[in-house]
Amino acid sequence: MPHSFFNKFDSDDHPDAPVRDQPQRPLSQRERDQIATQHWSWISMIIIQSAVGIVIGTLLALAVMHYDINRIGTMIAGSKDGLSYAALFIFGFATLFGMVVSGTAIWLRAVSGEE
Repeated sequence: MPHSFFNKFDSDDHPDAPVRDQPQRPLSQRERDQIATQHWSWISMIIIQSAVGIVIGTLLALAVMHYDINRIGTMIAGSKDGLSYAALFIFGFATLFGMVVSGTAIWLRAVSGEE
């Protein structure tokens, strides 16, 4: 079978190809506990960093509207649906910053080698 550009494991003769005939042994309870601890450590870090990003985004959106940066506050306040536009603006900033901060935290933790 020819080697594919996209999947380096297409052929068994590739040096990095996984060994397929080796049976897997069951994990010990200690290994399961260690994996579960590591899993929940990552999950809690992602949740906390997302919440931090959401708070930062919300505060920044409120500051943009309050200090009328680029007349955004005036445009929202002058609209007949100002409350809806303000909520969308705040939600947009909150989700954007939540994703950016959590993605950055995941990347930094992954490259730092912390387990």
